[in-house]
Amino acid sequence: MISGPTLWSVTQVMEDDEFVDRFIAENKRRLRAAYAKLAGALDEAGIPHVPACAAMFSWVDLRRGLRIAGWEGERELWQRLVDCGVVLTP
Repeated sequence: MISGPTLWSVTQVMEDDEFVDRFIAENKRRLRAAYAKLAGALDEAGIPHVPACAAMFSWVDLRRGLRIAGWEGERELWQRLVDCGVVLTP
């Protein structure tokens, strides 16, 4: 359940077409910049990835980082990445 004041606040923001247009444009700009940085770093490191066309997800092939084959290896790689501050959805 959403409180009345919260619902009112969100409604005010969403009804402000100028704000929403600026927000969406800025969000797209930031996503493009973040993706360009990620893709550049992956290319520089020689890590295969699928070029993204939308959203905030990237498919990255990290198999060469596996020390152990199978799910245990994937969990271990995921933990090493988390320990370095990289958060992935496995």
